[in-house]
Amino acid sequence: MNFYFKFGEHIYESDENSFWVSVLVTLIGTFIGFLLAFLASRQLEKRNQKRKNNEENQRKLDILKYLKSVLEAIADYIPNQTVKLKEFSNDLKENPLEIIQPEILATFDLLRLRNADNVNTQEAYIHYFNKSENPYKDYKNLFAHGDYLFREFTSIETQVTRETNFKYDDQLIVRDILEELSLLIVNRLEALAQDHGEANLLTNPEFQFLESLATSYKKITSEMMILKEVKSLMITPLMINALTVIQDSNLSSVIFKLTRKANSRLRNIEANSIHFSNDIIDIESRVADGLCYVKNEIRRLEEKITSHNMT
Repeated sequence: MNFYFKFGEHIYESDENSFWVSVLVTLIGTFIGFLLAFLASRQLEKRNQKRKNNEENQRKLDILKYLKSVLEAIADYIPNQTVKLKEFSNDLKENPLEIIQPEILATFDLLRLRNADNVNTQEAYIHYFNKSENPYKDYKNLFAHGDYLFREFTSIETQVTRETNFKYDDQLIVRDILEELSLLIVNRLEALAQDHGEANLLTNPEFQFLESLATSYKKITSEMMILKEVKSLMITPLMINALTVIQDSNLSSVIFKLTRKANSRLRNIEANSIHFSNDIIDIESRVADGLCYVKNEIRRLEEKITSHNMT
């Protein structure tokens, strides 16, 4: 069968086979164009996906780098802080009656490690340590050690604050007792001066004893009160001599009761300080395992980061 096409004054004959060939060529061309477009789209999609994967891997690697930097800071902080705390412990043991503050290094790296325990860090850690025997357990152990170290050092700071407050309150009580004792002593000195006359006071044991206490009180209160001096210059002498040297039995009884109360406070301060000192002195051994684990994790992270950078 032949087809005839009329264009203006001309008539063209078209063979049926050539028509279908033309259609087939058109379809093949369309298909090839579609296929090329599809392949190009897939190639672009693969490149985009690869770029996204690289960006995601880099993001996870950056998280590991940050984690490593925090752990390195902690590994530096712990030995330095334990040295400061041991020095504080020794100072406290030597001067248990005084308010002593430890040198607390200015760092929040243990808190940063705690805050780093999140989904993103876990995903990054598991991603890069997926060939470990149990990366989930390793991750959990890392932050468990971090939590322990955080609680240990935070607890010490809390105890220092509490002990300081207790000691300050006891100091105020001792100070009030000293003021009361001072008033009683001054009144007794005036009474002795009136009863015996100044000429006889130089040989009066009671007057001499009380006058030495009055002088000690002026020395103690002339500057910041030091409880060690309070104990040695006033409380201990009164505990030993109040009942025997002071001749007024009622007064000596009152003074002795006040002195015993002050002495009890001082002994309480000393006992608490020594107990606290002994509790702090072994801080190095208590954090040794955690520090060792941190150092081991730094090594593992360094190996992982280095191997990735070389690929």
